[in-house]
Amino acid sequence: RSFLARLEGGCQLPIGGHAAFSHHGTRLHMDALVGTPDGSQVVSAGNDELIEDQTPEGRLRLAHKLGIELAERMLAKGAGQMIEQARELARERGWKG
Repeated sequence: RSFLARLEGGCQLPIGGHAAFSHHGTRLHMDALVGTPDGSQVVSAGNDELIEDQTPEGRLRLAHKLGIELAERMLAKGAGQMIEQARELARERGWKG
């Protein structure tokens, strides 16, 4: 959620992310991508971090941090321009969401 929130994502934008626990729940891994509306360009990134605080609150804090870090990496790779291109197309076609 923090990944989508940082990118200001919505249902009409080509943004995806997947997070999962790995190594018997000791690590959190997340992969993410952003693409152009026509799919001709895609940027992706991933991250994997040790879960030092195994409490539910600790896991949530790490997931939030990881999502924001990946969004920032995606923006540095040009995802912002791709998202704006998708928003413009959505406005032109009257898509909502």
